[in-house]
Amino acid sequence: MKTNVRTILAFAFVLSLLSMVGCDNTDSNGALSRANVNFKAYYEGNPLVMNQTYDYNGIDIQFSKVRFFVSEISLIQAGAETEIEDVEMIDITSSNTNETAAIAGFNMGSRTVPAGVYDGVKIGLGVTSDNNSLLPAEFSSTHPLGDESDYWPVWNSYIFSKLEGRYDADGDGMFEGSLVYHIGTDGLYQMKMFEDLSLRMDENQSLDFEFHIDIKDIFRENGSFINIETDGFTHTDPSNPEQMELSTLVATNWKSALSFNE
Repeated sequence: MKTNVRTILAFAFVLSLLSMVGCDNTDSNGALSRANVNFKAYYEGNPLVMNQTYDYNGIDIQFSKVRFFVSEISLIQAGAETEIEDVEMIDITSSNTNETAAIAGFNMGSRTVPAGVYDGVKIGLGVTSDNNSLLPAEFSSTHPLGDESDYWPVWNSYIFSKLEGRYDADGDGMFEGSLVYHIGTDGLYQMKMFEDLSLRMDENQSLDFEFHIDIKDIFRENGSFINIETDGFTHTDPSNPEQMELSTLVATNWKSALSFNE
């Protein structure tokens, strides 16, 4: 009888060790927390307001449209990923209508996540190849991918980002120059990782997640900035090498311009 008791105790001890080995910093009891996700757009560190005049290396510039898809937003803990959003449209155009609104940013809303401590965040800029193979008609009109105006039938791709504006090259106040950067196609999907973080998600509590993007940084080129008078337009036309080169630069710059405010 004693032998049986000892055997049972030993077996229980081994099981407890195995459970300790298998655990991580994510709550194992099903406890949940909330991530409040927000995007804030800036221009040279100042809140970006639609149709407000900014200085672009001596040229007055205004932005009339800033919107972009984000995908696969995930929390990371010791290499394991917890996805909190598959795809969403970040519409700075609609949120940043005045300075107060621009300071508040675009609120993506709250997402439920397992409680725990996370050391990284992953986010994609654009639409994943799986979702990009689908058509807007395959989604409801309220789904982020259900808007026909965000899709190119000719390229069989969603428009990952739209950056539009106008500029006054000669200083006469007329803003005769047009700026249109529409980026898309699978090859220009960008994934960014933010590592070495310490995000404590407590049970029944919420934590603010702020992504920042400085629009001026989207124009960087070889230590300087894009000449918008000669390179102010791209629709990511695969048959146009110059457009593809500019689109690749802009897509890469979107990634570089995005930061995470812990």
